[in-house]
Amino acid sequence: MKKTSKQIEPNENALTVNNLSVSFKTERGLLKAVDSVSFTIPKGSVLGIVGESGSGKTVLCRTLIRLLPESNLNIEGSIDLFGINVTELRKRQLRQLYKNVASIIFQDPLTALNPVMKVKHQIAESLKLHTETSRSQRKQEVIDILELVGIPDPQIKANCYPHQLSGGQRQRVMIACAIASSPTLLIADEPTTALDTTIQLQILQLLKSLQKLNQMTLILVSHDLGVVNYICDYVAVMYAGKLVEFGKTSDVLDHPYMPYTKALLDCMPSLSKPKSHKLQSIPNSMPDPFSLPLGCRFAPRCTYVQSRCVIESPKLISDSSEANIHEYACFFPIKPIVSKVALTSQTDNENT
Repeated sequence: MKKTSKQIEPNENALTVNNLSVSFKTERGLLKAVDSVSFTIPKGSVLGIVGESGSGKTVLCRTLIRLLPESNLNIEGSIDLFGINVTELRKRQLRQLYKNVASIIFQDPLTALNPVMKVKHQIAESLKLHTETSRSQRKQEVIDILELVGIPDPQIKANCYPHQLSGGQRQRVMIACAIASSPTLLIADEPTTALDTTIQLQILQLLKSLQKLNQMTLILVSHDLGVVNYICDYVAVMYAGKLVEFGKTSDVLDHPYMPYTKALLDCMPSLSKPKSHKLQSIPNSMPDPFSLPLGCRFAPRCTYVQSRCVIESPKLISDSSEANIHEYACFFPIKPIVSKVALTSQTDNENT
């Protein structure tokens, strides 16, 4: 993989999402998985999307590149990806988008990779679809890409089937398939969930180095705020389909305004706290998407809830006192509290 020649201007936007809503038609009625989400990120940056399971993270990411099945699906709003209105693209244009612009790393490589195809054929297939190279060139590029993503003995591993590789190696192969087309946007949907801490660190370092090498815009979906703090420039916090807080990672995680963000941070282990300290948990569970609360969707679980929160839904507003964008959806935001996310062994291992 060669570094792209195009220089990314920091003031150019890679992605602008405006009032995006995604709904599914079901037997119980219309399920709105993503509700009126808006944000903008510049080119060459890394965005982390966090939230509990069912908050709409994966649906949002797959909608950004129109990867959801079209049946029983309704999309409202607009998605501007490098000047391309993604919501208006037809199937042939979408194939061109996947060829030249966007790619995705799925959460479980064992199910995403073809079990009856050797690794070299799967990467070569991606190269054939996305690049104009000869068969002999693709053969060498497969080895080069496997070496780039840190696969040991790439010539040997290229002849293996996915089940013959370890979990970390399969994830690296998945990354190799995703970057074969040198995408401008790379989406990583919880790429380290099933990996142990050491392999998780290696994969994160790999993604970070590839993002810088190829000047990609990277979107990382994760449950782990430590991972987001380690790799991301911006963070979007989602809850029950809503974007509830957005801004630079340091601003959002060091000074959260939304009680839900603070609650997620309180669930994280911290090196600054004594060993006897017990991790907190968020009471109850997320609301049923078919019977959402009238007001703030986090109100039934929020320790800061007041009467207005129950009857009125807050909109995403920006803190005008800050030079940097820091948006939050809360009538009674908590005061800035230094709640630095203490990274787990990932950062410690890197520093050593």
